[in-house]
Amino acid sequence: MRKSFLLLLVSVFLFSNAYSQANGDYRTAASGNWNDAGTWQRYNGTSWVAAPAPPTTADGVVTILGHTITITANAEIDQLAITGGTLQGTFILTISGSGNTWSGGIINAPVTIASLATINLSNSVNLNDALTIEANANFNWTAGSILLNEGTINNNGTITLTNTSGSAFNSGGGTNAFNNNSGGVLTKSSGAGILGSTVPVNNAGTFNINTSSYLQTGNTFTNTGTVNIAATATFSNSATANFNSGTSVTGSGTLALSGGTHNVNTALTTPAGITVNLSAGTLQGAGSLTINKTLNWSGGMINLPTNIANAANLELTS
Repeated sequence: MRKSFLLLLVSVFLFSNAYSQANGDYRTAASGNWNDAGTWQRYNGTSWVAAPAPPTTADGVVTILGHTITITANAEIDQLAITGGTLQGTFILTISGSGNTWSGGIINAPVTIASLATINLSNSVNLNDALTIEANANFNWTAGSILLNEGTINNNGTITLTNTSGSAFNSGGGTNAFNNNSGGVLTKSSGAGILGSTVPVNNAGTFNINTSSYLQTGNTFTNTGTVNIAATATFSNSATANFNSGTSVTGSGTLALSGGTHNVNTALTTPAGITVNLSAGTLQGAGSLTINKTLNWSGGMINLPTNIANAANLELTS
């Protein structure tokens, strides 16, 4: 019985190994230029063989293994799997399909996720250049963090997080930014894992914190868009937050001001569902703040015109 079970396991392994790729798939064979056929192997339905030409959108899944691939001319691909290695160069790689994955490695070249395309991030990775997510494109983030070294993410589409452990935009050095542009949507939709950032964040679109917490622990969070905080969720700043003209705070969760500087530079009114906790830092700015539920003030300084509306509460603790 045990011998038969082992034989079954071996058979399953061999079957899955043989059919884990499809005819027309590509993978890197060596470090080199993207447009050099010698950089690639192509699966012919039976085995991996030398590629006759570089991959195009007419081919299958293109997998980047532990090699350094240099993009020497603008290129487009519709099924990309980055598992390791480095994509580098000054030309743009456009990803236009729906079956794209990023589970390791370094992007050190400008990459565009085209409209209607989808990429899935499932591990910690490095971004050393510009990643642009176009309108109607989808970036699904299930695990890991993004380490930015002279990296910028420009989101005009939809980023959805379902992480069950901590994820973050981390600063590795140089000038970095996450720009959630007008029309861009970032949603922490499910999972107990927090989302944090130590890079500058500029939100002109929509930040949805539907579960767990968003933590700005370094640099700045500058807002001219919407921050929506669902019940039981928290948006927390312990660095520098700038709530500028155009800011809207919605939902029924918690806005936690837990250190650093909180600049309100517009007439900001929190809705009846939002609780504001000020535990450290300075609440200041050229605008004003109106509380429609509760302000829990346990530490820090208020240097801002602040109005506690009728039926709202001011709770003082030390």
